[in-house]
Amino acid sequence: MAESLTSRSTCSSSLRTHSAWWLLARHSDSQREVLTLTHGGSEVLPVFSFREEAEMYLLTEKLGSDWQIRETDVGELAWVLSEQCVSVRSVALDPLPSTLAEEGAELVSLGRERFVSRVVRRVA
Repeated sequence: MAESLTSRSTCSSSLRTHSAWWLLARHSDSQREVLTLTHGGSEVLPVFSFREEAEMYLLTEKLGSDWQIRETDVGELAWVLSEQCVSVRSVALDPLPSTLAEEGAELVSLGRERFVSRVVRRVA
């Protein structure tokens, strides 16, 4: 699902302090779909560092009752990026809903490989 991406600045040190992350996902025909956004012509995976951030996004964007917040760990997040969401170019940390300004989206976006290497390094 393509959405407009808006975001806010987040400290990259938060990558090293979280063992749990939250994604927005829904199930259809026994398959799980993870919400992705479109920004600058590229697909982006929104990842939330706190459940409350994901809840705010979900409520504000009014995505529908079939979208749910899913807690994930580093291993599953790496799998999602390498297997399920292969077209995703970057990860947006705690993106703001599209109702807010779009400036600054690049401040919280990391390339997929850089994001995975930072969160995996934290666990190792």
